[in-house]
Amino acid sequence: YRPCFTSLRRLCANAIPIIGLTATLPLCSEDAYLRILGLDGSAFTRIRARCTLPTNIRYEIVSVKNREALWERLSLDVAPGSGLSFSDARDRGIIYVMREDDGHQLSSRLRLPFYYSKTSDKGGVFDGWVANGRWIVATYALSHGIDYGRVRYVLHAAPPRGLLEYVQETGRAGRDGCMSLCRMYIDSSRGRPTYDAKNPDTKGIVGMRKLLKNAKECRRLALTEFLDGQGRDCASTPNATLCDACDLKANN
Repeated sequence: YRPCFTSLRRLCANAIPIIGLTATLPLCSEDAYLRILGLDGSAFTRIRARCTLPTNIRYEIVSVKNREALWERLSLDVAPGSGLSFSDARDRGIIYVMREDDGHQLSSRLRLPFYYSKTSDKGGVFDGWVANGRWIVATYALSHGIDYGRVRYVLHAAPPRGLLEYVQETGRAGRDGCMSLCRMYIDSSRGRPTYDAKNPDTKGIVGMRKLLKNAKECRRLALTEFLDGQGRDCASTPNATLCDACDLKANN
Protein backbone atom coordinates (compact mmCIF):
# COMPACT_ATOMS: atom_id res chain seq x y z
CA TYR A 1 0.00 0.00 0.00
CA ARG A 2 2.57 2.57 1.14
CA PRO A 3 6.11 1.20 1.62
CA CYS A 4 6.98 3.87 4.19
CA PHE A 5 4.23 2.46 6.39
CA THR A 6 6.55 -0.41 7.34
CA SER A 7 9.00 2.05 8.93
CA LEU A 8 6.50 2.54 11.74
CA ARG A 9 7.40 -0.97 12.86
CA ARG A 10 10.53 0.44 14.52
CA LEU A 11 8.41 2.75 16.66
CA CYS A 12 6.20 -0.11 17.71
CA ALA A 13 9.24 -2.18 18.65
CA ASN A 14 10.30 0.59 21.05
CA ALA A 15 6.86 0.72 22.71
CA ILE A 16 6.17 4.23 21.41
CA PRO A 17 2.41 4.95 21.50
CA ILE A 18 0.85 5.21 18.02
CA ILE A 19 -2.54 6.35 16.84
CA GLY A 20 -3.64 5.48 13.33
CA LEU A 21 -6.38 7.51 11.61
CA THR A 22 -8.02 6.62 8.30
CA ALA A 23 -11.37 7.05 6.60
CA THR A 24 -11.07 4.24 4.08
CA LEU A 25 -9.44 1.21 5.71
CA PRO A 26 -11.93 -1.65 5.33
CA LEU A 27 -12.62 -3.84 8.32
CA CYS A 28 -11.26 -6.88 6.47
CA SER A 29 -7.83 -5.20 6.12
CA GLU A 30 -7.25 -4.16 9.74
CA ASP A 31 -5.44 -7.33 10.80
CA ALA A 32 -3.13 -7.17 7.78
CA TYR A 33 -1.99 -3.66 8.75
CA LEU A 34 -1.43 -4.71 12.35
CA ARG A 35 0.77 -7.55 11.11
CA ILE A 36 2.83 -5.06 9.08
CA LEU A 37 3.38 -3.11 12.29
CA GLY A 38 4.22 -6.27 14.22
CA LEU A 39 1.36 -5.64 16.65
CA ASP A 40 -0.89 -8.08 18.40
CA GLY A 41 -4.45 -7.18 17.48
CA SER A 42 -5.64 -7.81 21.01
CA ALA A 43 -3.32 -5.05 22.29
CA PHE A 44 -4.63 -2.49 19.83
CA THR A 45 -7.68 -0.37 20.65
CA ARG A 46 -9.92 0.04 17.62
CA ILE A 47 -12.53 2.77 17.31
CA ARG A 48 -14.72 2.74 14.22
CA ALA A 49 -17.70 4.77 13.12
CA ARG A 50 -20.81 2.67 12.63
CA CYS A 51 -20.90 3.74 9.00
CA THR A 52 -17.84 5.28 7.34
CA LEU A 53 -19.40 6.03 3.94
CA PRO A 54 -20.28 9.72 3.43
CA THR A 55 -24.03 10.38 3.52
CA ASN A 56 -23.92 13.45 1.25
CA ILE A 57 -22.86 11.56 -1.87
CA ARG A 58 -25.25 10.20 -4.49
CA TYR A 59 -23.83 7.06 -6.14
CA GLU A 60 -24.88 6.23 -9.69
CA ILE A 61 -24.02 3.59 -12.31
CA VAL A 62 -24.70 4.35 -15.97
CA SER A 63 -24.44 1.62 -18.61
CA VAL A 64 -23.57 2.41 -22.22
CA LYS A 65 -23.34 0.06 -25.19
CA ASN A 66 -19.70 0.58 -26.20
CA ARG A 67 -16.59 2.74 -25.82
CA GLU A 68 -17.63 5.37 -28.35
CA ALA A 69 -21.03 5.77 -26.69
CA LEU A 70 -19.24 6.13 -23.36
CA TRP A 71 -17.04 8.96 -24.59
CA GLU A 72 -19.97 10.69 -26.26
CA ARG A 73 -21.91 10.54 -22.98
CA LEU A 74 -18.94 11.93 -21.07
CA SER A 75 -18.58 14.74 -23.60
CA LEU A 76 -22.22 15.70 -23.06
CA ASP A 77 -22.03 15.44 -19.29
CA VAL A 78 -19.06 17.80 -18.97
CA ALA A 79 -20.16 20.22 -21.71
CA PRO A 80 -20.82 23.74 -20.34
CA GLY A 81 -24.51 24.53 -20.22
CA SER A 82 -25.72 21.09 -21.30
CA GLY A 83 -24.22 18.64 -18.86
CA LEU A 84 -23.61 18.45 -15.13
CA SER A 85 -23.91 21.99 -13.80
CA PHE A 86 -21.91 23.80 -11.13
CA SER A 87 -23.81 26.10 -8.79
CA ASP A 88 -20.66 27.83 -7.56
CA ALA A 89 -17.59 29.07 -9.45
CA ARG A 90 -15.37 27.19 -7.00
CA ASP A 91 -16.98 23.80 -7.67
CA ARG A 92 -14.88 21.23 -9.53
CA GLY A 93 -15.18 17.80 -11.13
CA ILE A 94 -12.82 14.84 -11.65
CA ILE A 95 -12.99 12.19 -14.38
CA TYR A 96 -11.04 9.08 -13.38
CA VAL A 97 -9.58 6.67 -15.92
CA MET A 98 -7.93 3.31 -15.35
CA ARG A 99 -5.14 3.61 -17.92
CA GLU A 100 -2.81 6.43 -18.89
CA ASP A 101 -3.43 6.04 -22.62
CA ASP A 102 -7.17 6.42 -22.03
CA GLY A 103 -6.43 9.53 -20.00
CA HIS A 104 -4.37 11.10 -22.78
CA GLN A 105 -7.06 10.37 -25.36
CA LEU A 106 -9.91 11.59 -23.18
CA SER A 107 -8.14 14.77 -22.07
CA SER A 108 -7.34 15.55 -25.71
CA ARG A 109 -10.90 14.91 -26.81
CA LEU A 110 -12.44 16.98 -24.01
CA ARG A 111 -9.62 19.55 -23.97
CA LEU A 112 -9.01 19.05 -20.27
CA PRO A 113 -5.82 18.78 -18.20
CA PHE A 114 -4.59 15.28 -17.35
CA TYR A 115 -3.10 14.41 -13.94
CA TYR A 116 -1.24 11.10 -13.63
CA SER A 117 1.85 9.57 -12.05
CA LYS A 118 4.24 10.84 -14.74
CA THR A 119 2.90 14.41 -14.80
CA SER A 120 6.06 16.54 -14.65
CA ASP A 121 4.47 19.46 -12.82
CA LYS A 122 1.80 17.91 -10.60
CA GLY A 123 1.54 20.99 -8.39
CA GLY A 124 1.11 23.29 -11.38
CA VAL A 125 -1.56 21.11 -13.01
CA PHE A 126 -3.46 20.74 -9.75
CA ASP A 127 -3.25 24.43 -8.83
CA GLY A 128 -4.33 25.42 -12.34
CA TRP A 129 -7.37 23.17 -12.10
CA VAL A 130 -8.35 24.55 -8.70
CA ALA A 131 -7.81 28.17 -9.77
CA ASN A 132 -9.21 28.21 -13.30
CA GLY A 133 -10.57 24.84 -14.31
CA ARG A 134 -13.81 23.00 -13.98
CA TRP A 135 -12.92 19.43 -14.90
CA ILE A 136 -9.74 17.40 -14.82
CA VAL A 137 -8.96 13.91 -16.12
CA ALA A 138 -6.94 11.82 -13.68
CA THR A 139 -5.69 8.39 -12.74
CA TYR A 140 -5.42 6.96 -9.23
CA ALA A 141 -2.53 9.40 -8.71
CA LEU A 142 -5.10 12.07 -7.81
CA SER A 143 -6.81 10.02 -5.12
CA HIS A 144 -4.41 10.38 -2.17
CA GLY A 145 -3.83 13.48 -0.08
CA ILE A 146 -6.12 15.68 -2.17
CA ASP A 147 -8.28 17.77 0.11
CA TYR A 148 -10.01 20.31 -2.09
CA GLY A 149 -13.40 20.63 -0.42
CA ARG A 150 -15.54 21.64 -3.39
CA VAL A 151 -15.20 18.65 -5.70
CA ARG A 152 -18.84 18.31 -6.69
CA TYR A 153 -18.58 15.51 -9.23
CA VAL A 154 -16.46 12.37 -9.48
CA LEU A 155 -16.98 10.46 -12.70
CA HIS A 156 -15.42 7.09 -13.50
CA ALA A 157 -14.91 6.40 -17.20
CA ALA A 158 -14.42 2.72 -16.26
CA PRO A 159 -14.81 0.62 -13.11
CA PRO A 160 -11.73 0.76 -10.84
CA ARG A 161 -9.90 -2.46 -10.06
CA GLY A 162 -11.64 -2.86 -6.72
CA LEU A 163 -13.78 -1.16 -4.10
CA LEU A 164 -10.81 0.17 -2.11
CA GLU A 165 -9.67 2.16 -5.13
CA TYR A 166 -13.25 3.24 -5.82
CA VAL A 167 -13.80 4.44 -2.24
CA GLN A 168 -10.51 6.37 -2.30
CA GLU A 169 -11.44 8.15 -5.52
CA THR A 170 -15.07 8.88 -4.70
CA GLY A 171 -13.84 10.15 -1.35
CA ARG A 172 -12.55 13.26 -3.14
CA ALA A 173 -16.18 14.39 -3.59
CA GLY A 174 -18.22 16.44 -1.15
CA ARG A 175 -15.56 16.98 1.47
CA ASP A 176 -17.30 20.24 2.38
CA GLY A 177 -20.40 18.30 3.44
CA CYS A 178 -22.53 19.47 0.50
CA MET A 179 -24.37 17.07 -1.77
CA SER A 180 -22.15 15.64 -4.50
CA LEU A 181 -22.44 13.07 -7.26
CA CYS A 182 -20.28 10.04 -8.00
CA ARG A 183 -21.16 8.39 -11.30
CA MET A 184 -19.53 5.29 -12.76
CA TYR A 185 -19.92 4.53 -16.46
CA ILE A 186 -20.00 0.91 -17.58
CA ASP A 187 -19.11 -0.14 -21.12
CA SER A 188 -21.42 -3.14 -21.50
CA SER A 189 -19.36 -4.46 -24.43
CA ARG A 190 -16.46 -5.15 -22.04
CA GLY A 191 -16.29 -7.77 -19.31
CA ARG A 192 -16.15 -7.26 -15.57
CA PRO A 193 -12.86 -6.41 -13.81
CA THR A 194 -10.49 -9.36 -13.86
CA TYR A 195 -8.66 -10.75 -10.84
CA ASP A 196 -5.03 -9.74 -10.55
CA ALA A 197 -3.09 -12.15 -8.32
CA LYS A 198 -0.73 -9.32 -7.33
CA ASN A 199 -3.57 -7.09 -6.14
CA PRO A 200 -4.04 -7.49 -2.36
CA ASP A 201 -7.56 -6.07 -2.56
CA THR A 202 -9.13 -9.45 -3.37
CA LYS A 203 -12.29 -8.75 -1.37
CA GLY A 204 -12.51 -5.34 -3.01
CA ILE A 205 -12.46 -6.96 -6.45
CA VAL A 206 -15.20 -9.39 -5.43
CA GLY A 207 -17.16 -6.46 -4.01
CA MET A 208 -16.76 -4.48 -7.23
CA ARG A 209 -18.09 -7.41 -9.25
CA LYS A 210 -21.06 -7.61 -6.90
CA LEU A 211 -21.70 -3.88 -7.25
CA LEU A 212 -21.69 -4.12 -11.05
CA LYS A 213 -23.71 -7.32 -11.24
CA ASN A 214 -26.67 -6.25 -9.12
CA ALA A 215 -27.95 -3.28 -11.12
CA LYS A 216 -31.12 -2.88 -9.05
CA GLU A 217 -29.44 -3.18 -5.65
CA CYS A 218 -28.57 -0.19 -3.47
CA ARG A 219 -25.06 1.04 -4.25
CA ARG A 220 -24.35 1.78 -0.58
CA LEU A 221 -25.07 -1.81 0.38
CA ALA A 222 -22.00 -3.27 -1.34
CA LEU A 223 -19.79 -0.34 -0.29
CA THR A 224 -20.68 -0.44 3.42
CA GLU A 225 -20.46 -4.23 3.51
CA PHE A 226 -16.89 -3.93 2.23
CA LEU A 227 -15.86 -0.98 4.42
CA ASP A 228 -17.65 -1.73 7.67
CA GLY A 229 -18.32 -5.46 7.54
CA GLN A 230 -22.07 -4.84 7.61
CA GLY A 231 -24.11 -3.69 4.64
CA ARG A 232 -26.40 -0.69 5.11
CA ASP A 233 -28.63 0.54 2.31
CA CYS A 234 -29.73 4.14 1.79
CA ALA A 235 -33.01 3.57 3.64
CA SER A 236 -31.27 2.34 6.81
CA THR A 237 -28.58 5.03 6.79
CA PRO A 238 -29.71 8.22 8.59
CA ASN A 239 -29.68 11.33 6.35
CA ALA A 240 -28.22 9.40 3.41
CA THR A 241 -28.57 10.83 -0.10
CA LEU A 242 -30.38 8.20 -2.17
CA CYS A 243 -28.35 6.36 -4.77
CA ASP A 244 -29.85 5.98 -8.25
CA ALA A 245 -31.18 2.47 -7.52
CA CYS A 246 -32.93 3.52 -4.29
CA ASP A 247 -34.22 6.70 -5.92
CA LEU A 248 -35.78 4.60 -8.69
CA LYS A 249 -37.46 2.30 -6.15
CA ALA A 250 -38.78 5.25 -4.15
CA ASN A 251 -40.41 6.78 -7.24
CA ASN A 252 -42.00 3.60 -8.58
